[in-house]
Amino acid sequence: MKRLISICLVFGLLWGGYAHGAMYKWTDDQGNTIYSQNPPPDRKAKSIAPPKPVTPPTTTSNSSPANNAGDAASEPEGGNNNKPLTKDETYAQNCETAMRNLQLYNISSQIMTPDKKVVTLDKKTRASKIKEAESQVQQYCK
Repeated sequence: MKRLISICLVFGLLWGGYAHGAMYKWTDDQGNTIYSQNPPPDRKAKSIAPPKPVTPPTTTSNSSPANNAGDAASEPEGGNNNKPLTKDETYAQNCETAMRNLQLYNISSQIMTPDKKVVTLDKKTRASKIKEAESQVQQYCK
């Protein structure tokens, strides 16, 4: 049980937003490893570096069909190099996305939203999404 508490304490420190200041590690009388921001008053503790903060990946905004909820998202070929796309490149990317969306809507009524939730489209919504994707294919795939 104490080991579980120690593990929870470690994960709490790592995920609890702790990013600044010193951290200390020591072993208590029962042999449990303890991590804390304050050293124990009655024993030696090893000073350790705090974990590096985790930074989420950055995303770029773009007005392609890929930003519609539930649509397939794709990066430009060659990865995201933050170089502006030409009109032809943008149309090619939007065309690929629209064709992928059309294929997905024709295959299944289940989609994954940007927040990673799987939702099932009713027949009317699915038909609307198929029509929208067909329109986008006509618009971008010339």
